[in-house]
Amino acid sequence: MPVYRFRTEHLTVVPATLDEVWRYIDDRAAQVEFDPRIQRIDVIEGVWGEPGCRMVATARTPDGGLHTFEQVIEAFDRPRSYTTSVAFPEGVTRSTQSFSSGAAGVEWTHVTEVVTRRVSWVEHLALKASERSRRAEALADYARDREALLAALEAHRSR
Repeated sequence: MPVYRFRTEHLTVVPATLDEVWRYIDDRAAQVEFDPRIQRIDVIEGVWGEPGCRMVATARTPDGGLHTFEQVIEAFDRPRSYTTSVAFPEGVTRSTQSFSSGAAGVEWTHVTEVVTRRVSWVEHLALKASERSRRAEALADYARDREALLAALEAHRSR
């Protein structure tokens, strides 16, 4: 029985400095204040911004509902990247955010990988068949992430 893997990668340039991006990432209160999707972030174990930090976040979904989930910081390599994971009953979603200075600002790469438990061949085929819609959803999520980050950085900058 195979494991199903789904990976997306998105790259954009953020008109900011690395220091501005990391000041925002490091400021949990600013994320709640300036990102309209984030309602709450509570650290339940460890220290914010360090590997092993476990947090519970409540975020607004595109349809206006609220979704609460537990997230773990797996790696934090300031100023280059950080990786978080969210476990779900059938597997795990791992997201890595990478940053580097570019001529027009900060180059931000967001890689997301979903890995499921071992699934039957029928489940695997069903997951493969729905990949196109999953990719479209991931692209829409990334667009919302990008817009929220740009707006939040601007608001945080004018504080």
